[in-house]
Amino acid sequence: MAASHGTAIAKAALSASLLRADPTPVVGDEIARLHGLLEKCTTVCTSENIKTCKHWLLEHVVQSDQRVTAFGKYLLALSQSYKSQAADPLTPSSRRRRLYILYLINDTIHYTTFYSSPPMPFGKGVEPFLKDLFSLAQDPTRKKQRARLEKLLSIWSSKHYFSEDTISEWRNEVAKSFEHEQNIEDPQEATKEAKPKDQQVLLPALHGDPTVPYHDLPATTMLPLMRPNSPTPINTRFLKPIVLKAGPPPKALAEAVDVFVKSVDKMWYGGDMRVMPDVDEMGVDIIKPLDGQDDDLLDEPDMIKNTEEGYYGWSRGFAIQMMKRRKGESKRSESHSSER
Repeated sequence: MAASHGTAIAKAALSASLLRADPTPVVGDEIARLHGLLEKCTTVCTSENIKTCKHWLLEHVVQSDQRVTAFGKYLLALSQSYKSQAADPLTPSSRRRRLYILYLINDTIHYTTFYSSPPMPFGKGVEPFLKDLFSLAQDPTRKKQRARLEKLLSIWSSKHYFSEDTISEWRNEVAKSFEHEQNIEDPQEATKEAKPKDQQVLLPALHGDPTVPYHDLPATTMLPLMRPNSPTPINTRFLKPIVLKAGPPPKALAEAVDVFVKSVDKMWYGGDMRVMPDVDEMGVDIIKPLDGQDDDLLDEPDMIKNTEEGYYGWSRGFAIQMMKRRKGESKRSESHSSER
C-alpha cells in the first residue's frame, strides 16, 4: 500500500512538472502516452519500445532539470512498486522490469551525452536515484542478473558517464546486497525449493477432457484423424481425448517439451533482454542488438539467423522440401503441355 501511495505521489509530481511551461507545457494526452510507453518498456523490452520512449523523453523531459528530477523520482517509485511475483504469468518478474528501467536510462544517457548538441545533463539529473535503482534491481538468487548489472556499470565506466567513485559505490551496493542475501540464505530451504523441479513428471490418463465439446479439445486430438494430402475434412464426431500410456514420458519427449517451453518463455519475456528477436520476410528469426550504441552488451555477433524454425511454425527443412516438390510438379506439368 505504501509503495502504491508513493507511486501516486511521484506520478502526480511528474505530471505537474510536465504541465508547467518549462520550456513548454505538455498536454494531458501526451502525459498519458508516456505512461503507456513506460509500461511497454518494462513488460516487452524491445529496441522499438526503448527508442520510442527515449524519443518522448528527448522531446519533453531532458531540456528541463526539474522534469528530469521528477522523472527520476517517478522511476524510483515505479521500481519500488513492482511486486516480487507478477499476478499475470506473462508479465516479467520485478527484477527484469527494474532492469529494463536501467536499460531505458542507459539509452537516454548515451544519446544525451554523445548525440545532443550541446550535451544535456540527463545523467546528472537521475544520478541521485541510481544507487537505489541498482539496489532494487539486484537479485541474489540470480547470478545472471548481477552480471548484467555489473556489465552495465562497466559500460558506464568506460564511457565516463559518471565518476569512478560514484560507479564504485554502485558496484559495492550490488555486491553488498548479493553477499548479504547469500549469508542469510538457509541451505535446507534452498534444497526444498529445488526439489519440485526435480520431481518426475507422469503422463495423465487422457489428453483432453471427455466432458467438453470437440471444439474445446486440444488441437492434438486431430492428429490421429489426419491423412496426408486428403481432401476429406475431419469428422468432428470422431474427435475425442487421446489415451496415454501411464507412467513417465519418454526422455526424448520430455526434452522436446522442455525446449519448446523455453522458446515460448523467450518469446514472451525476451530471453536475454540485451538482444532483440525479429523475423525477416521469410519468417526466420533474426537476433539484433538492443541498440547500435550498446553492442558492448552483446557476446553474440551483430546478427544471427535461426535456420531451424520460422515464425509460421514450419521447419526450414520442411519448407525447402515443399518448395522443391512444387517446382518438380510445375516442371512436369510444363513438359506434359509441351508434348501435347
